[in-house]
Amino acid sequence: YDIRSDGKQQSFHGDPLVTDDLILIGTDLSCAPDGIGPVYAFERDSGKVRWKYRAISVPTDILSVGSNVYFGSFQDKWSSVDLDTGDLNWSFSTGTPNKDCFIPKAPVTDGTRLFFAGLDGVIYSLDASSGRVTWKRKLAVAPSTALALKDKTIYLGTNDQRIYRLTAETGVVISELA
Repeated sequence: YDIRSDGKQQSFHGDPLVTDDLILIGTDLSCAPDGIGPVYAFERDSGKVRWKYRAISVPTDILSVGSNVYFGSFQDKWSSVDLDTGDLNWSFSTGTPNKDCFIPKAPVTDGTRLFFAGLDGVIYSLDASSGRVTWKRKLAVAPSTALALKDKTIYLGTNDQRIYRLTAETGVVISELA
């Protein structure tokens, strides 16, 4: 499939999500504000496009919870769309400009919430069904890694060579390793 026929995007980006019958993947044109980069849902058996969601450059991995999928854009806009139709459920933006063209880190989920590090340096927890912020945590220094989630604990590294552990439930810092 030639993605260039749908906009200015140049490549697939992020890790694809493979379901029983679909392959979902984002595309991007770097961080250009007008760089349309749809998320595609290809049928696994035929390779045909089932749907495409028009977004602005999606470089992140795509996650799923039930019948919804989640992804982020270069403009720090996070979206949820219906897995079967590609219809938008909700979107959330930190409002942070991305003038340095940083690639947003991949989100993680516990099945009810979506967690990600915003380009503003804040760790966010969004309700997966509504997109409502359930908590946010600003650390002393910006995150330098993606988030990892294990046993209701979020792990991340920061630009000052520290590793933080936060509770997934509230975002409270459990510990920091220097």
